[in-house]
Amino acid sequence: MPYGVGFSYAHFEVICVEKEKLIGEYQADLKKVMDRIEEALANRKECMSTEGRKRLALLYGMRNSLCFSLKELTKD
Repeated sequence: MPYGVGFSYAHFEVICVEKEKLIGEYQADLKKVMDRIEEALANRKECMSTEGRKRLALLYGMRNSLCFSLKELTKD
């Protein structure tokens, strides 16, 4: 077997493992963000405050970013 072919296959396996690991990390982070959004929404007083709304907006931005990244990583 030529050196280049074996190297490419091994490199591909490493990339696939790293990709799966990254997807798992993003999914775990997304769950944490969704839990924090749920907690913030459950606290009506916090939702009504300026700081609470800013925090919620930041969490929604994080959620959207993670969802987009996961979508890009998992499309095949």
